[in-house]
Amino acid sequence: MLLENGVESLQSPPHASAFIIDAMALLQTLTRVPDRFAGLADLVLRTIIEQVGKATRIDFVADK
Repeated sequence: MLLENGVESLQSPPHASAFIIDAMALLQTLTRVPDRFAGLADLVLRTIIEQVGKATRIDFVADK
């Protein structure tokens, strides 16, 4: 590929130092939504913890 010629590949860091989560995107990807808010909060927290790995900073951003 012409665009890739002469470009040095950067190595990814061993883990992300920051992780930004779009709250609405995360909620829309849920296939099962619990009946109670406490269940939803637990599910969202577990989902976030699974995704972030060893990030030292987590930003959970919502638009409303």
